[in-house]
Amino acid sequence: NQKCLKVVNQGNSFDGHEANCQELAKQLAPEGWMGNLVSFHSQHDLDVAGAVCRTVLNYSDGCSGGYGCRTGLSFDGESAFFSDGSTVDYLPTSQTNIWGETFAWNEGQEQCAQLADNNDGADCNNLRTFANGGSCSSGHRKNKGLCQISPVHHIPNTYCRYYAQGGDLFNCSTGADFNEVWQRCIDDGKNACMGVMWHACTGEHSDTTVPGSWKLMTAGQEVGDAENPSATCGGKGQAIGMWDVYVRSDL
Repeated sequence: NQKCLKVVNQGNSFDGHEANCQELAKQLAPEGWMGNLVSFHSQHDLDVAGAVCRTVLNYSDGCSGGYGCRTGLSFDGESAFFSDGSTVDYLPTSQTNIWGETFAWNEGQEQCAQLADNNDGADCNNLRTFANGGSCSSGHRKNKGLCQISPVHHIPNTYCRYYAQGGDLFNCSTGADFNEVWQRCIDDGKNACMGVMWHACTGEHSDTTVPGSWKLMTAGQEVGDAENPSATCGGKGQAIGMWDVYVRSDL
């Protein structure tokens, strides 16, 4: 998937940097793009992430010395997650990092993963975990954040089957924030939520920068468009110019 990477060159917690990434997307990207801490799905992805992180750190020893960039990978004590909702399908378990550690989760502990050097070079393309009470919540200056800003598939004037709803079509004071709704979809998982239907409470109904009304789309359905509806996505006849669909890019 198309995405760009940017380092937030200041210390923050995992949640703090995730919020920073969401704000960066609002500031730097076109409407319909989302910001999260970086995810990776191959060693190549880690190599690219490490190259960006190391360049911005401007540290001769790469990610050693405690310096590194937070990724979107975390562990709740039982399962691992990426903050963008994508599948955790690659971990560098066959390599040791600069600290002599082989990547592994500690069962029963909340942990976050940060880029670290491999044991064979200063390239920031391995991982290190931190348990609760340490760097998951720490805003230490060495804990930089590596953000990814990526597009969401936007389909205008379409209305699909949904399983939850909220916000207000007409009153911004009681409307919802799109990023918060999107995060709820991510948290529900792609087997439950495939995207968000959205209507802004003011201006263009597709505007995701203002509060609005929302519906979480039921996973597994075929998504048509305004002119070519599917069995459960009724197109412009049901959307009647009031609803747009934003589909997850990790399906």
